[in-house]
Amino acid sequence: MMKKSGYFLLAIFILAGLCIGIHSALAGPTVLKAVAMVPKHHPFHEPQERIWLERINEALKDELQIKLIGGPEVIPPGEQIEAVRNNMVQVAFLPTSYYKQLIPEGVTMQITRFKDVMEMRGKGYVDWLDKRHEKIGLKVLGVFYWGGFNFWAKKPIKSLDDFKGKRFRSNATYDVFQKALGLAPVSIHIAEIYTALERGVVEGLAFPLMGVRVGGLTKHIKYALGDSFYSIDKLSLMNLDTWNKLPKPVQEKIEQITIAYEPEMMKMVVDRDNREWEILEKEGVTRTYFSPDEKKKFLDLAYQSIWDDLKKKLPPDVIEESRKFVGLP
Repeated sequence: MMKKSGYFLLAIFILAGLCIGIHSALAGPTVLKAVAMVPKHHPFHEPQERIWLERINEALKDELQIKLIGGPEVIPPGEQIEAVRNNMVQVAFLPTSYYKQLIPEGVTMQITRFKDVMEMRGKGYVDWLDKRHEKIGLKVLGVFYWGGFNFWAKKPIKSLDDFKGKRFRSNATYDVFQKALGLAPVSIHIAEIYTALERGVVEGLAFPLMGVRVGGLTKHIKYALGDSFYSIDKLSLMNLDTWNKLPKPVQEKIEQITIAYEPEMMKMVVDRDNREWEILEKEGVTRTYFSPDEKKKFLDLAYQSIWDDLKKKLPPDVIEESRKFVGLP
């Protein structure tokens, strides 16, 4: 009787194990939701995030899938960071300036002078950013854009005086700098820029190269300041609790794919930018440039205005940590 009971219990354990295995197989990979600051096919997002997502999903197809569910049409950009922190979505592609109220030191990414993403990682800056983001419940996965910003205007910009008193579209990324230039910044959502230019609400804007032509803005904008400023501070972020629950081999695979992809992403964006300037010139957009002295004043003001603002918001120890990456007094 005892032997039969033992066999019966063993059979139950084996059956339970099989059921768990079947359930796990049926459950499939863990699926995470991702959002972006711009619509799904906007050139500021496409194709760099799409390619990264494809590589992650292909490499981890049995364990993890990250699905991009959309952009501002799903969650407004200003609310996306809280959606990730609260685990409504698990991944976001966002500039640090969009959530600088939570981590002001994140915007140091705009004023660092690294020559490429590889140097940024090699000097420990990405690891430093990651540690700072942990305090607000986020994991920094990687850098997802390369390049700077330009000023775009209805009239040519040839000196700093050409900015004074004009109304330009702005946002959290360059609001402080625009004020330092003597501009009157006007906060306008990306989707409303065309109408604001058309109606004369603003005379120009600061914006990355990609998206100006595609957004139809060149109908009203015929001049670009060729002297770019800042580094675009766009990161791929994951909810920290979600990251910590992923198996170690999955975490390692994500990191390996991301680090291998960043140089390719950077080259892709730079090559695309060069082609975009050629297209813009054919469409009648003229690039103007400052004199060497004026350019130095312009860039000094760009970097110093953000740094001075940060020094009002950060404790001395964080300022000291930031200085080694920023290179400003």
